[in-house]
Amino acid sequence: MPNSLHDRVLDLLLEYRKSNPEFKFWLRQRDRNNRLTDGLWFQGTDGYAFVGLYNRGGGTNMTRSFGIVFWEANDGTLAANIEIVWNEEKDKSVIAFYQKSMDLLGDFEQDTTTKYRKYLAPHNAENVVIEFLNNSKPKIDQLIKQSGLSEMLFLDEQRFEEQLNRVVTIRNQPHKAMLNKKLIAEIKELFENFKLTEQYDNRKLQVAFIPFAKELIEQLLQKDEITNLDLTGLIQVLKANSNDTMAHRYIPQMFTDEKVAESLLNRFEGLDYKGYTGAGKSGIAKPNKDELAAIKGFLARAFTVKAVDQAVALCDEYDTLNIPEVKKGIYSPWLFYINPTLFPIINTKHLQFLDWVGVSHKYSDSITLYNELETILDTDMGLLDAFIYFMKFDDTIEFNPSVMPLNTILYGPPGTGKTFDTINKAVAIANPDFDVWNTSREELKQEYQRLVDDKQIEFITFHQSLSYEDFIE
Repeated sequence: MPNSLHDRVLDLLLEYRKSNPEFKFWLRQRDRNNRLTDGLWFQGTDGYAFVGLYNRGGGTNMTRSFGIVFWEANDGTLAANIEIVWNEEKDKSVIAFYQKSMDLLGDFEQDTTTKYRKYLAPHNAENVVIEFLNNSKPKIDQLIKQSGLSEMLFLDEQRFEEQLNRVVTIRNQPHKAMLNKKLIAEIKELFENFKLTEQYDNRKLQVAFIPFAKELIEQLLQKDEITNLDLTGLIQVLKANSNDTMAHRYIPQMFTDEKVAESLLNRFEGLDYKGYTGAGKSGIAKPNKDELAAIKGFLARAFTVKAVDQAVALCDEYDTLNIPEVKKGIYSPWLFYINPTLFPIINTKHLQFLDWVGVSHKYSDSITLYNELETILDTDMGLLDAFIYFMKFDDTIEFNPSVMPLNTILYGPPGTGKTFDTINKAVAIANPDFDVWNTSREELKQEYQRLVDDKQIEFITFHQSLSYEDFIE
């Protein structure tokens, strides 16, 4: 399974190599614990990627001694630091090189006696990293040559190319099946029961709504520019249980051409069943002009997508933009209406289902999973949406210790958002009905504080002055 962080870092470095073919970097050498198979191209974890720049081990931390650490900032963009670590280094000339490098680059902070960090960028790190590679790394390379350490520290070209080819080969392999046999059997049984329900029959009748929704989006994309009001209109008109009043309020505002507006209103009024899923938000207000243009292009390209890999690439590219308010909970129904054979709807209930089957909340992973489910169950995305919405997966989750562990450990370098993410996870556990992923940070913190006040959540900080027994107690 590709890892989005490691993929983004690899894409950044490969793009840089196009104009700087002499540039080499350290890639993971072994597939221990299936880490390469899982898309961890660099040393590190799901939460961070350490890109070694030179061929020297850092010691017990199992990474190279000199490199760039990448992680995802709270806003979804890349963040980066320079790290120099030499836990077990004995060669005095190498240690002297590290010290001279820090003097040359400046602004390093000391973590331990043999670990130092220079902050590059807390977010939007791509340009800062490129600037470092263009301007600072050549000076470090020159220092290596002057210190007589070229043979020891520079990466071998042949070895680099062999490992890069291996990583690219693994990366380009088709995705493996996401579901094991036990889960498939259980899902099949649940789906057969669902087919006997009234909800199943109603959803089959609801299919007539899809052509209308697709035309509404298609007509909207013919405008030179779309607005936040247009996106709000999409939410309100296409949501479940929308009504004629809502359509008459928004469609005339979205389309100045009266014939287009009238045609869409007539079609809407003739539909017995309205939208497939809830609104998620009441409206869109934050995206700026450039972001609105990106949203328009994203939706337009969705009309041209024909295969799962194209759908995955399209959504991965869009998600890196991290556009306010228009995340998967909002855009996935629009993509579904555009192409209901490829794009699944994802809302809070679906996120619980993803947790149950052990798949990440990344939308592109949902695309792969749901297309697999379509084939297994011989069904379509619309019926999958209703199936997941109405089935009580909570009962199964409650008794599945592999899905609801007693302990969760958030790990990663300092400043990678562990404490920030604690609030999200605590609220999601204490109040599963609260929409963590489509709610403003302010509202989320208010819900967190309410749960703290109700003594459903308690935040404890471990301190070295506490004995282990006192902390546990």
